[in-house]
Amino acid sequence: MSTRTHAAILPSNIETLFANALKDYAIQTGDDLATHPLFSKIKSCDSVESIAAVLQEQADAFHKFRKRDQKVAKWLEPTINVINMLSGTLSEAVSLAFPPGKVIFAGIGILLVAFQGVNASYDVLDGLFESISHFLMRLKIYSEIPSTPAIAEIIAKILIELISVLALATKEVKQGRLSEYIFSYESLFL
Repeated sequence: MSTRTHAAILPSNIETLFANALKDYAIQTGDDLATHPLFSKIKSCDSVESIAAVLQEQADAFHKFRKRDQKVAKWLEPTINVINMLSGTLSEAVSLAFPPGKVIFAGIGILLVAFQGVNASYDVLDGLFESISHFLMRLKIYSEIPSTPAIAEIIAKILIELISVLALATKEVKQGRLSEYIFSYESLFL
């Protein structure tokens, strides 16, 4: 029987993991989250409401393109709240060169922009973000636990995986490979 040891991720390694996640996002999507104009806009936001307003602008442009209702509002603020809480808890334990939550919000905005020019099912987009929102709501508890290196590691891994999910979704949208299966809850979060 082999024994497996799990070394804790050091704070310096967390920054490296985020940097690698951003590089991978750029390779997959062709967009650099840290230098994207949307990130600059979101970085200056100082509240959930101001972040929601920036992302709602992107969603509104998509809705005008698709001429659909605004279902996005039902998941937008709860998602922003949880990501902000997780990012804040992580920031208590680790000092990062950039705010991870705001990078993720830029990724959400870029995905909304990618959907604007695609003749795709609005329900696919709504389903994807509803799944992400439900997933994050279950993780809200991590923001209520006192910050420790172990909690910081868990939160870092969650946020890094969220960047990966957004990269995959954006890549698929840009390549026109949309399907209900690709963006189903089961394929993303199980």
